[in-house]
Amino acid sequence: VNVGVTVAGKKNQTLVTDLAAGDFAVYEDGKPQQITIFGSGTEQAQELHVGVLLDISGSQVFDLGLTQAAVTKFLSSMPDAVDMTFIDFATRVRGGRYTQSEFPFLVERVRALRADGHTALYDAIGMYLESAREQRGRKVMVLYTDGADTSSRLTIDKVMKMLKQSDVTVYAIG
Repeated sequence: VNVGVTVAGKKNQTLVTDLAAGDFAVYEDGKPQQITIFGSGTEQAQELHVGVLLDISGSQVFDLGLTQAAVTKFLSSMPDAVDMTFIDFATRVRGGRYTQSEFPFLVERVRALRADGHTALYDAIGMYLESAREQRGRKVMVLYTDGADTSSRLTIDKVMKMLKQSDVTVYAIG
């Protein structure tokens, strides 16, 4: 099992990169596990791939402006990312992958979105996981949503299986 960890200093202003394996404890079902491979800082730097999934369903109509600003700010704070996959979802799911040089196009896309429709949350997660499968390095998915799935073809059981089989770190923001 790969476990990606980012440690931030006080007030999240700096990243802590001088930690060693002995500074961590990993447990599974309450039992300590042995750390067999450990890399820190730039010692074994892996490419970073960032995925952002944004709920633009009708229930987001009052919060979408604030969320769009948060997404833009978050993505602009990721200059080390090799690429950024952006998926917006409502009744339909649409996605694209952007390099750092294409960041202005991504910002335009985020700002142009309007809230409407149902919530195909599981389909959006499935789309991201499928696209991330081919990527090598560290993969982080940030999910912005306010609610439950209402219109996906994928089931929660299928999505959970896909998540467990992936090496994607997931952060959900509600």
